[in-house]
Amino acid sequence: MIFLRRLVLLLPLAIACGPSVDPAWLVVEARMTGLLASVDDAGDRVTPRPGETLRVQLLYAQPDGTPVRPSWVFLACEPAETSGFNFCAGEPIVFDAKADPDDEDRPFVVTLPEDYTNRNVLFVGAVCMNGAIDLTAADASEGFDPARICQDGVGVPQVFTFPHPVAIDAGRENRAPRIASITLGGEEWTAEPTTTGPCVGQGYPEVAYGSDPIEIVLLAREDDLELYERLSVDGELETVPEQIYVETLSPFRRIERRFTFITVEDPIADLEFEPIDEDISVPEGGLLVPIYFVMRDQRGGFDAATRAVCVTR
Repeated sequence: MIFLRRLVLLLPLAIACGPSVDPAWLVVEARMTGLLASVDDAGDRVTPRPGETLRVQLLYAQPDGTPVRPSWVFLACEPAETSGFNFCAGEPIVFDAKADPDDEDRPFVVTLPEDYTNRNVLFVGAVCMNGAIDLTAADASEGFDPARICQDGVGVPQVFTFPHPVAIDAGRENRAPRIASITLGGEEWTAEPTTTGPCVGQGYPEVAYGSDPIEIVLLAREDDLELYERLSVDGELETVPEQIYVETLSPFRRIERRFTFITVEDPIADLEFEPIDEDISVPEGGLLVPIYFVMRDQRGGFDAATRAVCVTR
């Protein structure tokens, strides 16, 4: 518990004062890409009511598309807003840790108190990807260092904090959007990165290095643009349709429109993949390029998919 208490206090400093990093969409090492949230016995609804149980599964990406072996420490609490950063207002509702990366990954589970009244629940945690998390890191005399999350420096550390909406009233209820289809060059694209090494002839779409850009189209379900209530600029409640945010992450640099929206007026998320990257060499048997798609409605709903293309010489 000391680890998480120290993490809650120092996480804003770690974020604000850290060194410059690669663009958010560039996958150059193991990293978090988002989370899947679900409410027990509530279908696609992702906003828990007081007394209900919420399950949160962290999602990850690696440059070669292989699965990440995570270990993590996690807590949920009632948030208190201070100086623009999220902090816990009191003791955690629940605390959990998965300390061994060889154990099967599992969700973090929190049951909100029946008398919970905050419009959000705050999650705070740390992940060591492909290594064992060090639960004693915050006890060192020199204090907490986010870079020391992984035992013996083995693995990729990442700390996180995010508020998740709670359905205190009916106007806050929300269900997750879902990726309905992804096409590459007009053809249905279902290939996921399930192999390593040469990719030519392995069943992936093959694209020649340096050839013309190829269009990628991502669609949500027809009824995913829900109507919901929000405060207008004049302080009155108004009913508006959601906007679904789509992000594309990859180790390849040439993808146009990394960030786009699905709206009522523009229901298609389209982008282009250009099979060229001066920083990456293509071996004789082809280079397998994973592309990670993240869809979220910015009200707690989230979906994700991974696809793979084989770039050939």
